[in-house]
Amino acid sequence: MVAKALIKSKKYDHTRISRFLYFLKQFLYIRGKAQVVANLVNAGKFTISEIANFSNVPEAFVRKVKRGLKK
Repeated sequence: MVAKALIKSKKYDHTRISRFLYFLKQFLYIRGKAQVVANLVNAGKFTISEIANFSNVPEAFVRKVKRGLKK
């Protein structure tokens, strides 16, 4: 749907649209991972290592999300 709108506008070429869609996909993927990590952190039952293992993310990412929740 987004790609069709960008193509119809004729302001962007195929390469630029592909890059934008890739960025959007990665952004949403990371945001989804952050939500999963936040839910596990809020559960309070798991260590940082366990959460990283369950979520398939680095421990540094879990610590970053955890710091963000404390704000």
